[in-house]
Amino acid sequence: MLMSTAGCAGPQTSGVPSPGDAVTIHPDGGSGSPPSRSPQLSQPGGRPVRPVDLPLNGLAPCELFTGAVRQQFELLGTPSSVTDGRGQPECLMQSAGHGGFLITAAHSEGMERFENIPQQLGTARRLTIAGFPAAELRDAHQPSACLIGIDVADGQHIGVFVTDTPKGGTQDEICRNALTFAEAVLASLRQRMGR
Repeated sequence: MLMSTAGCAGPQTSGVPSPGDAVTIHPDGGSGSPPSRSPQLSQPGGRPVRPVDLPLNGLAPCELFTGAVRQQFELLGTPSSVTDGRGQPECLMQSAGHGGFLITAAHSEGMERFENIPQQLGTARRLTIAGFPAAELRDAHQPSACLIGIDVADGQHIGVFVTDTPKGGTQDEICRNALTFAEAVLASLRQRMGR
């Protein structure tokens, strides 16, 4: 069973940014090359400015599992819609490798969810994905999972949660896969909204 959490933790390896580092991920960043660091313009609170607002009101997250996303991540079956414990709509699919891919359309919860994570629960690092502020959370108690949140509008974020893909992979591998999945989900959302 998948459960999204407020953290994901583990030791950092050489070449992987440390928690709290600002990292820029471009849409083509899934090539396996390490993320590039770059200066960012900030809004109040120190977060980078979004290139465009993508409000989530009325979004059914299963709509973001497009045919291209399903094919890219070898997702099987029918997406399953659920609501998390905070009332946010979610959608879950399983991969051919039996890992889980979850999308949350957090329409009433902003990026503050990813701040001030106690170290004993997990580590967080800030990212920029295709110009959007984002955060990666590694839960200290779920080493085979990774959560990424993308700031898409004031008080709203898209969350992606990936478990155990690749099967038996390290948390670094799982978080790289989660990052690639987050890029694909963001591209689906932008395409759906025509932005």
